[in-house]
Amino acid sequence: PRPPQDTDTPFAYSMEGYSGFDRPRQQIPFAWAPGWNSPQAWNKFTDEVGGHLRGGDPGIRLIRPQPGHREYPDPVFDDGATDSSGLRALVLPRVFGGEETSALAEPVRQRMTAPVVILARPDAEALGVRDGDSLTLLGVREGDSLMLFGGPDITVSEQEDWPPGWAGLPAGLLPGLGQGATLTLGKPTGGES
Repeated sequence: PRPPQDTDTPFAYSMEGYSGFDRPRQQIPFAWAPGWNSPQAWNKFTDEVGGHLRGGDPGIRLIRPQPGHREYPDPVFDDGATDSSGLRALVLPRVFGGEETSALAEPVRQRMTAPVVILARPDAEALGVRDGDSLTLLGVREGDSLMLFGGPDITVSEQEDWPPGWAGLPAGLLPGLGQGATLTLGKPTGGES
């Protein structure tokens, strides 16, 4: 049977046809030229490096950038927790040791940074800690399940622009920790560090 046809595209679902760079055309399904990798192959399809396509540029640009006129949406955070003993988890990615299996490899462990918990100043004050002090993760509540812990001790990092009610934890610190889980944090039993 004939493969399904898409009337909204100039391309065919076929292995046949010619995709060489020596015929000028507007519609190019992919960039390929012998001996060139994809980013370099685009130069074969343009009239000059970084220029217009040889067969003319297809379509029109709908959004034109205007220097200095960028509008970014304001970050939307809900109120988080109502008190500092129930902060919500915001799991932050990290390059080295962000997943549980890579964190076990010695070369990766050598490059891992020490884990920190990022708090807003009001949350840190409510917990009675300052930048550089230690906190212990006592429990995690996700939905109806509650997990209790006795550690590990995590260094506090206060950030002025951090949203209140949220605690930033590095990925891989607690495998399976979900975004928005309610955390119970407290001072280590040995006192302040």
